[in-house]
Amino acid sequence: MPNHVHDGECKWCALDLDFDLPQDLVEAYTAGKLVIFAGAGISTEVPTVLSETLFERARKRAGSDADTFPEVMQAFQEKFGRAALVKEIRARFTYADSFPTARRAARQFHEELATLPGIRDIITTNWDTYFEEACLATPFMIGEDIAYHDEYERRVFKIHGSISNLATLVATSDDYVESLARLGSNALGAHLRQLLATKTVVFVGYSLTDWNFRRLYESLRADLGKFAPRAYVVSPFEAPEASALGLTHLRTSGMKFVKEIKRSLQGHCILPDETYDLIARIQSRAERADRIAKEVDHKEYPSVVYTWFYSDAVLDACFRVLHRRGSGEYSDAHHVQALAHSYAAAAQRAFKRGNYGDASYLEGYFNVMVALLSPWMSVNAADNDGEPAADGGADPLSGQDGTDDDEATDGDDFDPYDDCYESFPHFYLPGIDLEMDGPDEFQAALEASRRRAPRQRALARSIVANLGPDMVFEHTRNLPDLFATPTSPGQAH
Repeated sequence: MPNHVHDGECKWCALDLDFDLPQDLVEAYTAGKLVIFAGAGISTEVPTVLSETLFERARKRAGSDADTFPEVMQAFQEKFGRAALVKEIRARFTYADSFPTARRAARQFHEELATLPGIRDIITTNWDTYFEEACLATPFMIGEDIAYHDEYERRVFKIHGSISNLATLVATSDDYVESLARLGSNALGAHLRQLLATKTVVFVGYSLTDWNFRRLYESLRADLGKFAPRAYVVSPFEAPEASALGLTHLRTSGMKFVKEIKRSLQGHCILPDETYDLIARIQSRAERADRIAKEVDHKEYPSVVYTWFYSDAVLDACFRVLHRRGSGEYSDAHHVQALAHSYAAAAQRAFKRGNYGDASYLEGYFNVMVALLSPWMSVNAADNDGEPAADGGADPLSGQDGTDDDEATDGDDFDPYDDCYESFPHFYLPGIDLEMDGPDEFQAALEASRRRAPRQRALARSIVANLGPDMVFEHTRNLPDLFATPTSPGQAH
């Protein structure tokens, strides 16, 4: 999300109207029964992305006076051919993705939704691949795909096809007729009707005056009648048609709706999105710490091998958390708590078995899981008097003096993210309880390591015995049971 002033003139948030979030929506989410049904209003077909909609551009080029989207696409195809229509559609996505502001605007809803881990099913009439890319959702486009439904954690049902598979695009009047017929008879349509019959569906990015939307919606709900569960439409504009369609109107933007769901759950099961910024900061600092550790003479200080393994884990964990952000799995507080317990227990077992290299690696992974949870739990947020526990001093790994435009100044509220960042242990040596905040402290700890943890030192000496002076060991990432044998704790490179 770009930096901008949040005021009445802001095009990003002017439609983020305040609203009352129904409790049954929160309950549907926590029960795993909330489904998002997304239209073009949360993709490229808005003024913040492209100044002219596909409907407007195609209508002008085709010289058509048709009023509905599929009729205009039909007219365009009849005048220029199917290949030209597909080229026109593809050009819009290519153009939007090639400019950072347009790209952010087109994907902002998808990226906001991504960190709601309880959203497992998404239905869309959009052709873009934003749900696949931002939310790591697996696309389902044809009836045969439903056979693999249970194999994936997050699914997007693309009932009008995808730009990634041009033969599946549903655009013209003829396409719509064929698509509705398929949905009335194939497994995909049957599954969609089941979702509408058993889940709470929220429509986002649709105009209720759109004839095509009404036709699709009514065809999918045809058999439900008065037994259809309550459904919602999110739109910042007036929607008097909502009640006639059996929809409850929430007057706000899609972004505001998702943020409000998150806000209502953060005290229970959702980690704030700011946590990912914290992990990125930890990753950057860990990279500097890793470079410092790998400059150490391992013949003189063999226990540094455990610092290498620990650094491998911290960097691996940070990368995975950031890489998998779109899945929402690391926004799920209960999932992260379970991972932290698992890594802590595995590290203890590895240590008891003499797998000290594995224990070091698992310790690093555990510490990143704790960092994810710490601000949420306010473990390091403040002392008993509510005062900051850290003094905001210099960061010896960054080369900065501790003052930053984004940092709180004296008298400001305590920031649990800054505290977690400052307190995160970037160096590790077995048997050393000294603070190691920077190169000097780490060097002092290395000196102390000559006299500590004799069993770990003995294993470290055997590991580096045949390692060349310009080589380091990298811990294996292949830990199917969270352990590796002490005789092969890593690989040289």
